Amino acid sequence: MAINNTGSRRLLVTLTALFAALCGLYLLIGGGWLVT
Repeated sequence: MAINNTGSRRLLVTLTALFAALCGLYLLIGGGWLVT
């Protein structure tokens, strides 16, 4: 797939962290909005 292993892994980690942060923020806002 990717020839540059470290680069692809770094990109994967960055995307995963970004996605997790986005989901966490969305759940936090959604949960707070539902509770209020």
